[in-house]
Amino acid sequence: EYDLSAILEKLVQMPGLKPEQRSKFERALAVIDALDPLSPPSRTKPAPTDSAPSADGPSIVASDSMAEATRKTLRFHLLRMMAREAGTRTGVDIEALHDMRVATRRMRTAFYVLADTIDAEATAPYLKALKRTGRVLGRVRDMDVFREKAQAYLGAFAKSTPPDLTLLMSAWDAEYARARSKLLKYLDSALYMQFK
Repeated sequence: EYDLSAILEKLVQMPGLKPEQRSKFERALAVIDALDPLSPPSRTKPAPTDSAPSADGPSIVASDSMAEATRKTLRFHLLRMMAREAGTRTGVDIEALHDMRVATRRMRTAFYVLADTIDAEATAPYLKALKRTGRVLGRVRDMDVFREKAQAYLGAFAKSTPPDLTLLMSAWDAEYARARSKLLKYLDSALYMQFK
């Protein structure tokens, strides 16, 4: 509470900033209410196809039921996850794996946030598979981050001799190879195919 008060005190002193009394949700509802209800959503932007995720989001509209909004949200992130799978398999761009993992985490969050609109018993196998997928991706992602940070650390010694991290890097490389092998095996598994 004390820290928040101190932050608010500083923010109030900044020119051009003023407190907002409404929550993000309340502001979003006001925007929706301000829209012409007779204007179809497709007039402002085309609806995404089912084969590719929209860059903007799951295209939820005010007339969608909560169940439909949930379906759109999960589908949006599932398509994003699948769109990054090829890059994750090659391992050339570590951001592909990062984005794939982010998509799984967002789906998990959607399962929890929108739990009231989901049949928990019917969707339990999907959530379990989603957690499994996230764990497998997470192991490799953690190693990507370790390696990237270690390279940056060593790069900071441009004018002096860097510490010898050969043994540590070798151990990480071996662990990374094992984690990537498990990831590729999982992506080729019937479990993963069934989940998708």
